[in-house]
Amino acid sequence: MAEKTTKSENDKIMFFIAYILPVISGILIYVLYADKDKRLKFHAVQAIIYWIVAAVIVWILEFLFVFFFFLLFLIPLLWLLVWIYAMYIAYQAFNGTDMEVPYIGEMAKKA
Repeated sequence: MAEKTTKSENDKIMFFIAYILPVISGILIYVLYADKDKRLKFHAVQAIIYWIVAAVIVWILEFLFVFFFFLLFLIPLLWLLVWIYAMYIAYQAFNGTDMEVPYIGEMAKKA
């Protein structure tokens, strides 16, 4: 689950870029670096799947929260938590530890 590797600082930045913007940055990193670096390809695919799954889950919760108006304030908090978790994964990858998101990491390995 957690493998340690070393890379140059410029290569390490690409892990942050893969997770920083929902879906777009993951696709960009995948297109540019998938052939050159298997580890970066894994994180790009994991980031793409992670952001899509997170968006679907939060959108479903938004729909449900409409019926409970007092819970609507939680939507921005949910997005913040999703983004913080993505930055944690990126930080781990930056430091050389490949962290897999449960279920999503397995799908990313197959890609």
